[in-house]
Amino acid sequence: MASPTNSYKEVSESFYAGKILQGIVVGISYGKRCEPNEAKLVIGTNKCQCPCCLQQHFAASWDVYRHIEDGSCYERKVSVIIRLGGGVSGHIDRKNLEIQTDLEKRLKRGERIKCIGVRIDPERCSVECTQKNGVKVATEKLSVKTVSMQDKFKNMSYGDAEMLLTSMEPGDVIARCASNGGLSITWKVHQNTFKNLSLHEENSQFFIEKLAFKNIDEIIARFINPKATFVGDLTQRDFFIDHVCGSKSSVELCLVNMLENNHYYRHPYIVSLSKQHPTFVLSFIFLGENVCRHENIEISTEGFLFHSQIFKDVMQLIYSVQSC
Repeated sequence: MASPTNSYKEVSESFYAGKILQGIVVGISYGKRCEPNEAKLVIGTNKCQCPCCLQQHFAASWDVYRHIEDGSCYERKVSVIIRLGGGVSGHIDRKNLEIQTDLEKRLKRGERIKCIGVRIDPERCSVECTQKNGVKVATEKLSVKTVSMQDKFKNMSYGDAEMLLTSMEPGDVIARCASNGGLSITWKVHQNTFKNLSLHEENSQFFIEKLAFKNIDEIIARFINPKATFVGDLTQRDFFIDHVCGSKSSVELCLVNMLENNHYYRHPYIVSLSKQHPTFVLSFIFLGENVCRHENIEISTEGFLFHSQIFKDVMQLIYSVQSC
């Protein structure tokens, strides 16, 4: 096997604030959700008001809950996540978008958009962007180093790689020599949850799940980053429960409590992460039923995989699972 340092070259691209960039939409970042029980009754109309976007046409608190959960509440959409050249990530705050409503309908995953670099974070290899003219930007030029083998390769065991990744961000990567002499990549899925990938080298290419890659940069940009984006779309939702760790008994207790203590949870559901696999589990219970259902959700580079069907939208995935 060729030396990892020789197999990959350090790649640098110059980004500077004010430069016109082209990015690919990979997802939407959501902020903290207001609770439906914070909905207020509008005096004189007998309608409920959403505590986030302040719309006042809801007949009951349950309608506010569905409005927030199905993504209709535009105030929860904080920013659009984009992928720039060389595997560099970027984001555009909603206030800096040309359009600020119906983001999922008007900005599709994979769509190419133009924007302007505003602020550069070399440590996280990320660029804050805007689509509006006249936004104040810095004038100095910075060199943002993209993910490279020299940055990510560590001569350590799998256990040491996990310990190092614990203090890093989800989606971060460590490449290392495996015990069989090959190359492995360990990436952080979520807090204390990691995924190890064994690379097979053939004809100067690396293979993962029959997919061919030229180098480590391409693996991170095409394979890990898309998965990390979809994982983040799940874990930042309010129905993601972190502490249960995929335990069916803990999950079922949470669902029963939701059903008993909250009248707007007609069909309560939560998503948890089983750290052993790791696999996401969607668990739900229907009103009048005594049995909780659990369905495994796989994460692919294209979206959420359920029964060989790929969903790019979280709520469409949940509705499809519940209707099975």
